[in-house]
Amino acid sequence: MKNICLIGLGYWGNILLKTLVKLGEKNITICEKDKKRIQNLGFNFPVISDYKKSNADYYFVATPAEAHYEICDYLLLNKKNVFCEKPLCLDKKQVHSLYRHNGKLFVDWVFLYNEHFNYIREILPKLGDLKSVEFNRLNYGPIRYDVGAFIDLSSHDISMLCTLTSFDKKNLTVINYKTNHKSAQDDSNICFLNDKIKVLINSSWEYNLKNRDVIFNFEKNILVWDDITQTINLNGKILNFKSEKSPLENSIQTFFNLNEKDYLYNKTLTLKVSDIILK
Repeated sequence: MKNICLIGLGYWGNILLKTLVKLGEKNITICEKDKKRIQNLGFNFPVISDYKKSNADYYFVATPAEAHYEICDYLLLNKKNVFCEKPLCLDKKQVHSLYRHNGKLFVDWVFLYNEHFNYIREILPKLGDLKSVEFNRLNYGPIRYDVGAFIDLSSHDISMLCTLTSFDKKNLTVINYKTNHKSAQDDSNICFLNDKIKVLINSSWEYNLKNRDVIFNFEKNILVWDDITQTINLNGKILNFKSEKSPLENSIQTFFNLNEKDYLYNKTLTLKVSDIILK
């Protein structure tokens, strides 16, 4: 039986916990200092306030981003297996520093474990020359206060883009702005890549319509992936494809069964995306 410690019980920490339970994990310790979050837990798991007092084998880090480096550095130094939500750090030097340890580090680029996305990756070469891609990640909240929309939302699309094509980051124009002037961080973001493939990324927390689609425009074909309806539309016809597991389930199971190939893939991608989104 796996010995698991979940650090942080905020928005994503709760989702991680429910997914772990769904996967049949029962030996879970929760590290959380906020008593109100514990009161509304809904599960009977042991609770601690200091992750250093845990002796788990697998750690899930779901704290605000500014705490990631200190926590992951300590755990990896002690040769623990660490699953960390993105962004891994807020400074790319810290990202590189974490990989000096011998512990296994896995960053949750969750869309890369989406079965619809991986199916699209398989069929893309059959559709001809890819001319442009448009990513839309728009909705009203949940709003983060530790990072802006570029790091939180657009990083998903950049992670997918990095697996689809190579490009020069110098050709990426990034515009961050506030739709709501009261927002603690830039709540909206537009990215434009003027490279061999033209790319538009449109992200916002402050949008009154939920839109999660990716449009692939080829010379003779157009493919639309709607992540809300879980459909893939090719030239006006919905393709017959259904995913079996959620992206997060696939991501967690990859972490639990992490081999050298998957580890290097995740590490390479983390370094590449961090180099683009961080200073």
